[in-house]
Parts: sequence; C-alpha cells; structure tokens
Amino acid sequence: MSQAARRGRIGIRFEGFETLEEARSIAAAAEAAGASSVWMTQHLGGRDALTLAGVIAGATRSIRVVPSNLSPFIAHPTTTAMALATLAEGVPGRVAASVGIGNQLDLSQSGIATRDAEVAVCDFVAALERLFAREPVHLQGVTFRLEGAKLTVALPAPVPLFVTALQPSLAGRAGSTGAGLQLSAGFFPGFAARCVQAYEAAALAAGTSAAAVAARPRAAFAYFGTDAPESFEGVRRKLAYLLRNKLMAENLALSGLAIDQAAIIDCVSRRDLDGAARRVPDEAVEAFAVAGSLKRCGERAEAFFAAGIDELLINVGSTAAEREAALALIRAVNG
Repeated sequence: MSQAARRGRIGIRFEGFETLEEARSIAAAAEAAGASSVWMTQHLGGRDALTLAGVIAGATRSIRVVPSNLSPFIAHPTTTAMALATLAEGVPGRVAASVGIGNQLDLSQSGIATRDAEVAVCDFVAALERLFAREPVHLQGVTFRLEGAKLTVALPAPVPLFVTALQPSLAGRAGSTGAGLQLSAGFFPGFAARCVQAYEAAALAAGTSAAAVAARPRAAFAYFGTDAPESFEGVRRKLAYLLRNKLMAENLALSGLAIDQAAIIDCVSRRDLDGAARRVPDEAVEAFAVAGSLKRCGERAEAFFAAGIDELLINVGSTAAEREAALALIRAVNG
C-alpha cells in the first residue's frame, strides 16, 4: 500500500528506568520541541507505565501520553480499562495505550508462563474496546473471563489502542482488530516494512476498506544515539538488553548479521550486560537504531517512514548532549 500521503513524525519514549524528575523534565522539553507523543514502556522491575503516564500528563499541556506494552499476562482488562478511563478523564483526548506480550525472560523470572500469547494480546484489546463502550461484557480470553463486567466511567474522548508487535505474525493479528500497530525497538526498516505489510494484508482480509487501513496509525520504537563514541556504545548496550527477547529472532535472521542471540540471552540472564554488549557488532547498531549525525539520523527516520511507519519514537539519551541532539532531530523532522 502506498505511503506517499503519510507524513512521518517523531515522538519520544521512556523505558521506565528514568527518575520521575528526569521524565517530567524531558517530556516538557520534548513537548516544547514539537514531539508528537510520549510513550512509556512497561518493563517488569521498572516504573509502572500507567502511573508514569499520569505523572507525565500532569507535567505537560497538550502532548499525548501512551502507556505501552501492557501485558495480558500481568494485567486484567477491567482494571486496565478503569485506569485508562481515569487518566483520560483527567486529560481528555491525550491518552492512548498499547497492549503487548511482554518480555518472556522477564515474565518467567516473575513466575509467569505465557501460552497462546498472540491470541491473548488480541483478546485483551477486544475486551478493552468493549469495556470502553460501557456495556456489560461477556468474553472469555486466554488470560481472563468477563461475566458481565462493566465500566461505569465515561470516556470524554476515544482512547486509541495499539498492539505491540515483535513479529509479522502478531502484526497480522493486530490488523484483524481495530487497533493500530506499534513495533518494538531494535527493528531495521526492512523488517518494519514486512510487519506493516502483514498488518495491512490482515486488515484488508478482515473487510476493512483500503482507505481505513491507510488511515490506521503505525508507530515504531527506535534507540537513538549521536556520533559520539560513548553514545554509540550506549546504544549498543540497550540493543544487547533488547535482543535478549527470543521474539527478536526473526528480525535478527532477516538482517543477515552474525549475532549469537543465545549467548546474549545467557549473559543478560546472569546480569552480565557487558558480556551481552560485546556480542552486538557495530553493524547491528547501524542497522537496528537511529544513531549518528543529525543528517544520518534524519535519513534513518525517513527510512522508517518509507517502510510505512508514521510515528517514530526515540529515547532521548542520558546526557545533555544526547538530549539536545534528540530534540534537534524532533524539531528538524516535525518542523
């Protein structure tokens, strides 16, 4: 499907490890620079995404806040709908959310087993959509059972939902729902395009019109860094932590790079992030991230937009220089 009419924009993302003071300050600066939205990734052991979304909403004026990777394996649709409706009541029209499987290693370390994971995500999205309609919901999902559950809080504005996808298979399932698509960090544009194609094909097969499919939002995370050596190494370490997820295997295979994912998983499980980072070559940083000069980063952003992504979400770095470079990229792309 042609993406010629889509205009790409850049938003920012938090990983849940920033302090609240940092998050407030960065979000306010990103809003002033023209960022399209602020996303909060739910990592077990990090800060709670829904709570952080409320903190950010209170520290900004108009930017959209999006708790993401809300997992059906650690959450329930009724309480999640309650939290999102409450947040939306406080900042009408500024709330969205993304549902994802969650990292399987993190889940297993908390004693949580996953089954029928892709179905579970779509079940959860369907439950949220029906709860938002404020009618009694009777629905059996992989991880829940609703027997007349009803949301009593009225939504002042719609809360758009996304599905967090790490593979084309889940992107395809997302296309058969009414949700938008949100891709994980660590994808290279060619793999992102494959996921978008699966998403669009499934939406069309489900009877959605071509115009409606073209209008659906598609976001993607990307790690950001400058051309400074220490920044480049920082991106490498983030990728090493990300690549511990077994669901990244297809993305790695398609890249053609020689990366020993099993060794990375072993290192991260032993908290040896240095060892994991040593197994991520320079070529992987260039392929799977938005890093380098402002010109190079702009070119990488355009590659994602050409792949069908309309909102690229970057972390803004841990140093003042990285943050200023990220804000400069936002201003350059978003105008």
